[in-house]
Amino acid sequence: MRAQKTIGTKLVAWSFVVVVGWAGNAGAERDNPHLIEARSDISKVRYRRAAEALETALQTGTNGPDQLAEIFKLSGQTAAALGRRHEAESQFKRLLVLQPEAHLMGAGPKIMRPFRSAQAALKGQPPLKVSYRSQLEPRPGLWLVVESDPLQMVHGARAEIRAEGGTHRVTAEGQGEIELALPKAARFEVILSALDLYGNRLAVIGTARAPIVIGAKKAPPLSPQPAMERSPAERPLQPHARLTPIYARWDLWSAVAAVAAGSVGLYFALEAKSANDDLDAIKADSEHHEFSEAEAAEDRLNDNRLAAFISFGVAGGLALLAGGLLWYYLARDPFPPPEAALRLDRRGAQLSWSFGF
Repeated sequence: MRAQKTIGTKLVAWSFVVVVGWAGNAGAERDNPHLIEARSDISKVRYRRAAEALETALQTGTNGPDQLAEIFKLSGQTAAALGRRHEAESQFKRLLVLQPEAHLMGAGPKIMRPFRSAQAALKGQPPLKVSYRSQLEPRPGLWLVVESDPLQMVHGARAEIRAEGGTHRVTAEGQGEIELALPKAARFEVILSALDLYGNRLAVIGTARAPIVIGAKKAPPLSPQPAMERSPAERPLQPHARLTPIYARWDLWSAVAAVAAGSVGLYFALEAKSANDDLDAIKADSEHHEFSEAEAAEDRLNDNRLAAFISFGVAGGLALLAGGLLWYYLARDPFPPPEAALRLDRRGAQLSWSFGF
């Protein structure tokens, strides 16, 4: 790609800039319009235009890690398609440094050759990795620590800060260990980014919902005091609680359905017996009956036998289901033990017996 302005033209070292609103959107990636254009060009096999759009997308300096990875991936593919193998390999290296597990699905040999070369060149080298350290005394400070950067892609850092005095943005350029001065405050919430040559975010530590917290933590909510344990005599009697009432349980209705299916099967069995008796009578007095009558009786016999067989089969399956469900409900909501009570008064004695259902 053509030589561009250095990060110094995009970053103001050791500066504080008031940011409109805390970064509920800090670190959030909005789709780069030039990246959208490049996708469209690639789908239409316009690789030269796609390469130009991808270069412009990179130079905007507004991309996050995922967008950068896509830009490098598409740039490698378009360069390979245009026969620029060395450029393609360089772009794929950048992709693999950001996303070591990246792969190309369904790519042809012309694209896969530089991709495999990039994988081989980076074999054994760690991907891009950053961390941070901070301090409050003697003055607040924050450092982005570049632990590994095999392609020397990190050229600066940016911190989106929320503190007592409001929201701020601090940027600085450098490599290795980059210091970011913090405003005076007792507590900070920070989203920290490693930046490339154009100001794109190569890596981000912290999010709007889970930022880096520096300084005093918020006081934890008071935990409720445990209630005083009552003695058995003071505990109110609680009725037995059943999770599922009997009328809403599937075992009951499965049993009802099994009985209904069995009743239907019994009806067809009786009809089959009647048809069989009719057939026997026709055979015994065949001189006074037509063959069609015997054939009709036999058809009725076979139809009723089949219907009875199906009905009894369904009834058996429903009965097994009801038994399984009953076991489940009894295991989950066991019946309370039976209770007996003896009551004595002047009129005599009364014995009562109760059980759960």
